[in-house]
Amino acid sequence: MVYNNFLGELIDRQLETEFLKHENTAAIKYIRPAVLLLGILFFLFVIPDYYLIENSQRFRFILFIRSTFLALVILLYLQLKFKPSLHYKLHWISVYEFLSALSFLLIYYNYEAPNIFIHSFGAVVLIYIFFHLGNRWLHALLISLFLGFAFVVTTLARPEEVVTMELAAVVVYMILFITLSSISSYRINIYKRMQYINSKELQRLSYTDVLTGIYTRGKSLVALLSYFPFMVYDVDVKSTDYKSHG
Repeated sequence: MVYNNFLGELIDRQLETEFLKHENTAAIKYIRPAVLLLGILFFLFVIPDYYLIENSQRFRFILFIRSTFLALVILLYLQLKFKPSLHYKLHWISVYEFLSALSFLLIYYNYEAPNIFIHSFGAVVLIYIFFHLGNRWLHALLISLFLGFAFVVTTLARPEEVVTMELAAVVVYMILFITLSSISSYRINIYKRMQYINSKELQRLSYTDVLTGIYTRGKSLVALLSYFPFMVYDVDVKSTDYKSHG
């Protein structure tokens, strides 16, 4: 067994770090614009808030939450631009996900007569994003569980009377979606790690002799050129010389 069943990560920590660097180097190209876009969309919901919330004090509080969250998103967007360390980036993605869940819950609690199904759909969208934002699987799972549990608690804490059947349907919906998303994300995580290990093994076999374990000519040439980049010879010209002059 090369991976941890509980964490969904490789047991070899050095190999796990190498994989995360490889994966996030390619993923950062879409993580940064995705984070910024989600922050802007979250803020733009202040437009329907303006028409749906009659209490001006509540509206100003919700506007403050959305504006603060947008400012934090822009800060995260700029931080990721300067290629921070892997652990620093993963840490801030986890903080971003937690703050987005907390902001959503605060807005939901202060909303006037919210529709429980519409807001539960918003929570489901956030959970989907958590599992696809390049964070560690366990962190995404814990934040998703926090959001799902806190959403139910917030619904019960609201002053309006809650229809039991509606709340039960939302709870089942949340549990089902978090379960399916976590299983799907877990399997994808393991598959990507197995593919990475197989590619490294294939690369090792292409560079070393199976019987002796020494480097092949191709690996030796790559190593030589890395130290002496000026030693490049046109093989086609050499082949032409052989044909012309015997």
